[in-house]
Amino acid sequence: LAMATRYGVPRVLQARMAANIAADWLMGSIPILGDVLDVAWKANQMNVALLKRHLMATPEEQRRHRARHWVFLGLLIAGLMCVLAVAITIAYFLVLIIWRSWG
Repeated sequence: LAMATRYGVPRVLQARMAANIAADWLMGSIPILGDVLDVAWKANQMNVALLKRHLMATPEEQRRHRARHWVFLGLLIAGLMCVLAVAITIAYFLVLIIWRSWG
């Protein structure tokens, strides 16, 4: 991400790279499932590939990629919000079960 900033890549691409890192961190923080997801989601490798593709692309290709970055970023944020909602729901019900078992 720091290299992308130094090379002056568009902010949307930097946001996508940051989202890759955030998704990796968030998914990795889920017990057991996070370990499985860490095997498939390699944020740093994806970010290097994104940076290389951007640096090698023509200005026209960069414009086309920019639209794809926005779509990906939107879908990723929506997916992460769903994962967060599920985690909060599970935590709520676990706390509720524990609370009722003590009372």
